[in-house]
Amino acid sequence: MKRNLHYIGAFAMLFISGCNGGGGSSGSSSQSANNQLPVVVDRGVNESAPLNRPFVTVTLCVPGTNTCQTIDHVLLDSGSDGLRVPASVLANRSSYPQLMSPTSQPLYTCANYAAGYDFGSVNTADVKLGGLTAKAVPFQIIDDSQPQIGIPDSCNSSGSYFDFVAAGQNAIVGIRNWVYDEDRSYTCNDGGCTEINNLPESMLIGSPIIRIPGNNNGASIQFPSVPANGAQSFIGVLTIGINTQANNSIGSDVSLLYTRDSLFKASYNNVNQASTFDSGTPYIIFTDNGIPLCNAGAAEGFYCPVSPMLINAVFSNFDGGNQVNASYLLQNPLIYYDNAVANNTLLPYAGAPCSGCESFADSIFLWGLPYFYGKTIYSGFPGVVINGESQPPFLGVSGL
Repeated sequence: MKRNLHYIGAFAMLFISGCNGGGGSSGSSSQSANNQLPVVVDRGVNESAPLNRPFVTVTLCVPGTNTCQTIDHVLLDSGSDGLRVPASVLANRSSYPQLMSPTSQPLYTCANYAAGYDFGSVNTADVKLGGLTAKAVPFQIIDDSQPQIGIPDSCNSSGSYFDFVAAGQNAIVGIRNWVYDEDRSYTCNDGGCTEINNLPESMLIGSPIIRIPGNNNGASIQFPSVPANGAQSFIGVLTIGINTQANNSIGSDVSLLYTRDSLFKASYNNVNQASTFDSGTPYIIFTDNGIPLCNAGAAEGFYCPVSPMLINAVFSNFDGGNQVNASYLLQNPLIYYDNAVANNTLLPYAGAPCSGCESFADSIFLWGLPYFYGKTIYSGFPGVVINGESQPPFLGVSGL
C-alpha cells in the first residue's frame, strides 16, 4: 500500500558508516565530546514533520542566569542563519532582554521564505549547544499570535505567516557559513515600524556558533549511510568547530569549495548553476526537463526516472577553480518508501524541480538533506586555519 508523502511536500518551497535498518532508531547515538550533539531525523513535533528533517536540542538561558529552557526538535539548517523560536514555545518569553537599536528603539526582524514570513522581536539569550555555551546571542522571538496584526508591508509581502510548530519543529537554528542574516530589521513603536539598516554585528541574528569561545569558526554535519529499509529515527552528529580540537580536524579527503554568500557553482548538463548544501531542504532541487515527473499519487511532483539514475555534477568554487566530481542516485521516491518500515522518516534518492521559484529555477541547484546521508558536510566560517593558512568562507564534503 502506498503511504502519503505529503509530509515532504509541505517544505517544497522552503529554502529561506553504514548500518542496518529496523523498526526503531538507526545511526550512532554515542557522543561524549562537549562540542558534539546528536542530529535526529524523525517525525518532529506531534509527528507532523515532513520526511528528511534534521533536528537538534538547544538550551536557552536568560543571559547570565540559570533560568533555562531546553527545546527539542529545533530544525538544523545549513542554509540559513541564526536561532528563531516562536513565542508560544518559550516558557518565559518576557525574561529574554529585547535589543534596542542605536537610537534606543525596540528592535524587530523579519525572516522571509518562499513559503511565507516570520516577524518578531530581537532578543538575547545564552545558548547551549551540546556542552558549549554562546553568551548573549541575538535571536528572534517569532510573533506567532493569530491573527497577525501590525506586520510591516515589506515583511508580509512574501505571503502568509509561516507556522513552525504546524510544520513539526519547535524552532530553527541556522549555521550557514555567511554567518549573519540578511533579513530586514525594524524599530517599532506605537503600532508602526520603520526599517533600519547598517546595524552593528552585535545586533545581528547569526549562527550561535560564532559566539562560542574557541570553537566559533564553523561546524560539520555527519550522517551514516541510510539503511536499506528505512528507520523510524535516524541519528547523525553535529560537531562544532573546525580544526580547533582533535575531533574536528579536517582531513585530506575533504573537498573544499570556496563560496560567495554561501554559494558555490555546480555544473550540471554543462550549465553552471549557483549551488549550496542545505540540510533544511528535504530533497535535492534542480531543473531537468528530460527527466519525467511523477504525475499522480503520493509522489506527484517528484522526478520519476524510469529506472534509478545518477545525477552527475561538477562542483567548483563560486569564482571558479577547484573542480570536484559529484553524483547523486535519483529514483522514484516510492521505490524506497513503499519498502520501508512503518513510520519510516527517511526518503533518500528523491529530487524535484523547484516549486515557487520558477523565475530562477534554471540557475539554482540545492543539495538537500538526502545528499548529506553517508557524508560529512562542513560549513566553514571566515578564518578557519588549514595548513597554517586562514581560509575564506567555504563548504566542504567528504565521503564522495
